[in-house]
Amino acid sequence: MIYAFSVALKSYTVWLESGTAGYYALMIDQFATPAGKKLLACPELLSALTRAAYLLEAGCVAAALSPVGTRHIRRVLVPVMMCLHLGFGLCMELGLFSLVMCTAWIPFLPGRNRPAAVSGPPTAVPAGTGTRAARTAAGTVVLLCLAYVYLWNLRTTDFDRYEKMFPRAWNAPARLLGLSQHWKLFAPHPSLNDGWLVIPATLVDGSKVDLFRGGLPVDWNKPETVSALYPNQRWRKYLMNLQKERHRRHCQTYAQHLTRQWNDAQPAGRQLVRFSIVLVRERTLDGGRTAPLEYDELWRHFGPAYAP
Repeated sequence: MIYAFSVALKSYTVWLESGTAGYYALMIDQFATPAGKKLLACPELLSALTRAAYLLEAGCVAAALSPVGTRHIRRVLVPVMMCLHLGFGLCMELGLFSLVMCTAWIPFLPGRNRPAAVSGPPTAVPAGTGTRAARTAAGTVVLLCLAYVYLWNLRTTDFDRYEKMFPRAWNAPARLLGLSQHWKLFAPHPSLNDGWLVIPATLVDGSKVDLFRGGLPVDWNKPETVSALYPNQRWRKYLMNLQKERHRRHCQTYAQHLTRQWNDAQPAGRQLVRFSIVLVRERTLDGGRTAPLEYDELWRHFGPAYAP
C-alpha cells in the first residue's frame, strides 16, 4: 500500500519523464547527506536512478505477489528493494525509514524447501468454539482496518473526488487507533523551498550567540551540512514543521524550551534577554542554481531578563 499510493501521488513528469525529482530532493539541504550532495555532481546518473526508483516502486508489489516464478522473482527483487532503501538512507537523513522498509521485505525472502512431514499419528489440537470465534473476530477486525486504511489513502490521491466515499466524519477512528497516514514521499514534486535556522540571541552581558548551534557566534552563512544540525529525525520533522505558516503558533513553545534550556545552564551574566528564530530561505532553481536568500523571522521572544 505504501508503494502503490506513493507512486499514485507522484508527478509523472519530474519522476519519469524528465527524471529531475532526485535532483530536487537532494537539493533539500535539511535532508541531504554529504553522499547525497556528491551525487548532484553526476546529473545523468542521478536521473537514471530517479527513473529506476520510480519504476521499482510502481512494479515491486505486483512482482512480489506474482504467482509465476515467485521464488526466482523474489530472490532478485528483495535484495534490489533493500538496496534501494539503503541508498535512500545513504543519500538522505530519513531516520528509521530505510531500516523499517528493509525489514518489511524480509518475509518475502524465499525460504528453503521444507522437509517431508514425519509419518505418525497426527497430534490432536483442541479447537474450541471460543477459540474459533476469537480468530474470526480478530480476522474481521484486521480486514476492516485494512479496508479503512485503503480508503483513507485513496482519498489522499484526490480529496475532492473521494471525500463523498470517505467523508471527514469518518476520521475519528484513524485518530483514535493511529491509522491516519499519508505516503506523500516527495510527491507530487519534491519541495523547492529549503533553508536553515539561525537563532541570534542577546545575553545580559551584551554578547550575541546562536542558540541553534549551542551558543556559537552568530553566522549567517550556509552550514557545510545543514542536515547535520538536527539531533535526530524527530527534531528535524518538528523544526521543519515550524517553518510552515500554519504551524507558526508553535514557535512560542519552542522558544520557551530554548529559554529554559539555556538559562538553566548559564550564570546570571549570561542569561537570555531576547532572541529571534530566523529561517534563511533558499529556493531551488534549475541547473543547480538557487534564488537569492530570504530572511524570514518566524518568532521573536523575550527572556525573563528583558527590560523594555
